[in-house]
Amino acid sequence: MKTFEELPDELVVLGKEGAEADSFRPCMMGIIYGADVSDRVVYDSDMVIDTLMKNNDWDHEEAREWFDFNILGAYVGEGSPVYMYLHNSEYHLNKGKKDAE
Repeated sequence: MKTFEELPDELVVLGKEGAEADSFRPCMMGIIYGADVSDRVVYDSDMVIDTLMKNNDWDHEEAREWFDFNILGAYVGEGSPVYMYLHNSEYHLNKGKKDAE
């Protein structure tokens, strides 16, 4: 995978401008490619919400509401980022272990 700095300019990156960029980098899961879709950056929704909670001292409900309205609901043209919820039990087990450390 390309590093954050190596992403093509035409891709829209969450927080690409300003201080948010560094905090959302770990939330990037990759880039989707396909003949029938434009290339787009993919973010882990749970990680974005966790980052919003941490950076703003919000509870989950506040962060989720902000995410739904201001991030998920924002269309910024072709190449807008996409967001996914991982439904992988191994991921969630490992995430819980990391959170406990």
